[in-house]
Amino acid sequence: MPDRHRRAPIVRSTGNRNLLWSVLLVAFLAGGLYFGYLFYASVRDIVAYAELPFATGGHTSLTSPRRSSSTGPVAQRELTERVNILFLGIDRRDNDPGPWRTDTMILFSLDPVSKTVSMLSMPRDLWVTLPGYNLNERINAAYVYGEKYGYPGGGPEYAKRTVQYNLGIPVHYYVCIDFEGFIKIIDAIGGIDIDVPREIIDYNYPTPDYGTMRLYIPAGRQHMDGDLALKYARTRHDSSDIDRARRQQQVIRAVRDKVLSLNFPLARIPEQLRILGDSVQTDMGIEELIAIGQAAREVPEDGIKSGVIDETMVISWKTPEGWDVLVPRPDRIRALVGELFPAPTPTVTLGPLGDREKLAQEAARIEIQNGTQTPGLASKTATELRAGGYNVVRYGNADRPDYPETVIIVYADKRYTLASLKAHFKLADTHVLRQEGIKADIDIRVILGANAVAE
Repeated sequence: MPDRHRRAPIVRSTGNRNLLWSVLLVAFLAGGLYFGYLFYASVRDIVAYAELPFATGGHTSLTSPRRSSSTGPVAQRELTERVNILFLGIDRRDNDPGPWRTDTMILFSLDPVSKTVSMLSMPRDLWVTLPGYNLNERINAAYVYGEKYGYPGGGPEYAKRTVQYNLGIPVHYYVCIDFEGFIKIIDAIGGIDIDVPREIIDYNYPTPDYGTMRLYIPAGRQHMDGDLALKYARTRHDSSDIDRARRQQQVIRAVRDKVLSLNFPLARIPEQLRILGDSVQTDMGIEELIAIGQAAREVPEDGIKSGVIDETMVISWKTPEGWDVLVPRPDRIRALVGELFPAPTPTVTLGPLGDREKLAQEAARIEIQNGTQTPGLASKTATELRAGGYNVVRYGNADRPDYPETVIIVYADKRYTLASLKAHFKLADTHVLRQEGIKADIDIRVILGANAVAE
């Protein structure tokens, strides 16, 4: 197994760093996608002039360069491409060294062009393929595998890769929060109001000491503090894993409504979040958060779309080990993903190829994969690239034929080749996924998506 890489550093709240928690609060509350602008407008000037040592995970950036080389204001950038963020809620408890499973997995997406946001909840018992291991597991085990087996970037990065592999869309960033952070964030905004559709009685709700308790939540409108909101979002013994995913989205919308109605001074937020500590982790930098906030404020109320991989899209099954899992119905999940994360208009207009001399100097080993249902696309593309001086060592079919967008996966630093491929396929930084540090016999993999095929 490869050596474990250091995970994206966790921002600790001291001094001016507390201001960043205001932005990170937004990133958690709605995936950084809808109402980030509420805090952005108030903290923009302070954040811009603060020297915030917010280290990032070395992933593709929405804003280039990632941070200014000077000590002056953080340069503002504009978000021009769809960005997808994976929100992870982890079951981390005191005296538990981990690794931990993810109780919550929601993929958020912001499209600044159509001015829409989407969120897709994945039930934790969804039975998926773990890329690179040739085995199936519950999707909430991806974080564990990434931590336990030293995947570069740890659990969050492998969770991103697993979601991308099974949904066929790129995942650019993550926000990871544990139960303690969830409770404190809800309490920091004074709690939320939830319309509980029916009473909940859970005789086996898990407690932090690995015991159980009886949980009762009456039907009707309830004001919930952080502790009760967490219980409402986590319980499933009285219903199903899919019902829980719906409740989690309900909580997110309730938080949004509360933040929109806040009247207390925003200056109080950093102080209230001072004790968050290590509860939140992300690979987004300050410029990414600001760019997302700028784009998010353009999204209207009716621009929010949400979906859950529900009972109509899975088959309940008990594994030979006795585990109750949900086996996906790929065609139905694909339809939902296509609705929430539509592909851009297909095009076959390609940009120029790179300079032969510079390509030869880097000698990047390239693999072309066909992620569409168009026969021979990988072969045709490989032939064209080889004729242009690219070192295409092999081509073939991708793991699935339903990639909506072309994706470039980078395993080694071949800057010129990467830049020329991006220009040729007319791809933005958000279509580049970096996997440096992973042992591979290629340097760059290009997975051709539907936007590379003519209508």
